[in-house]
Amino acid sequence: MLNIEVITGGMFCGKTTLLQKKIREAERVKFFKTYVFKPSTDNRYSESAVVSHDGDEIEAIAVRHGMQIVHHVINDSLTAPEHKKVVFIDEAQFFDAILVNVIQRLVANGCDVVIAGLDLDSNGRPFGGMPSAMAMATKIHKLTARCKCGNESYVTANKDKKSTVQVGNEGYEPTCIKCFYN
Repeated sequence: MLNIEVITGGMFCGKTTLLQKKIREAERVKFFKTYVFKPSTDNRYSESAVVSHDGDEIEAIAVRHGMQIVHHVINDSLTAPEHKKVVFIDEAQFFDAILVNVIQRLVANGCDVVIAGLDLDSNGRPFGGMPSAMAMATKIHKLTARCKCGNESYVTANKDKKSTVQVGNEGYEPTCIKCFYN
């Protein structure tokens, strides 16, 4: 069975930490060949690693465009035929609508796909290709953090209101629905 797994939620809810756990689990399976990708625009902590907020990191391939993921995985001639390819993508919301095509091409070539990314932008609107990825998923992990009022947060508020998309952690905070709309 092929899997499309999505890890989503607002900032600071543990998406990257869960993705890293799944990467390490897959790396322990003898017949899995793992690939880890991130958008090159996400250079907050590292140019070439998926890094959680607590500093844990796993080496990754930074790509400018989502289809680079497909070409890299499909054209990998060093993978033994008996290996199952498992593709991990962090910060997937930055690949926009192309994310659906990336997932479809990878699955059509026999890969399992696990992606992590924000489902909503700081205006509370669906973010990039994540809503479509969630619709295609065989499994979804919707994670939450805590709002300053104590409720579970589902949205990431932009305290500075500079722009909808800013790479980085500064100026963002986990927010519950009530606080977000107040």
